[in-house]
Amino acid sequence: MENVTCDNYPISEELNYCNEHYEKTHYRNSEGRYVVQMPFKPEIEKISQICLGDSYQMASKRLNNLWKRLNRDPTMKFLYSEFLREYKNLNHMEEITNCNHSNDGYFLPHQGVLRPSSITTKLRVVFDISAKTTTGYSLNDLLCAGGILQDDLFSILT
Repeated sequence: MENVTCDNYPISEELNYCNEHYEKTHYRNSEGRYVVQMPFKPEIEKISQICLGDSYQMASKRLNNLWKRLNRDPTMKFLYSEFLREYKNLNHMEEITNCNHSNDGYFLPHQGVLRPSSITTKLRVVFDISAKTTTGYSLNDLLCAGGILQDDLFSILT
C-alpha cells in the first residue's frame, strides 16, 4: 500500500490580504453577477492612480497596430468583430463615446492570437495588463498576485 502526501501551499501575507480584500469588497449585483474590487498592493492602494500614470497613448498605438493587422486579414477581422460583439452582449465591455483620456482609468490593450488549425477556438483575445504606462508601471505591477486557488493536478488525480 502506498501513501501519497500532498503538501499544502504556504499561505503568504499577500494571499491573506487578497482573501480579506475579497471578503470585504465582493457583492452580487442586480443581474446576479459577482463584483469585486481589484486587489491593489496595500502599500500603494492609496496612491494607485499616481503610480499608474497615463495609458491612453500606449493603448491607442497598440489599437492602431491591431487595426492594421485586422485590415490585412479579413478572417481575423471577422473573428475579432464576433468576439467584441459577444463581449459587449455579455456586458463585459461598453462603448465609450466621448473619451477624455485623463488619468481617471486604465486603457487595457488587447491583441488577437489566431490559430486556424484549432478545433475549438480559432481566435483567442489576450488582454495585456503588463503594458507599461507613462510612469513605467503597469496595472499588473500594482496588483497583488494572490495565490493558487485550485489544487494541483496531481492532488486532484490522487
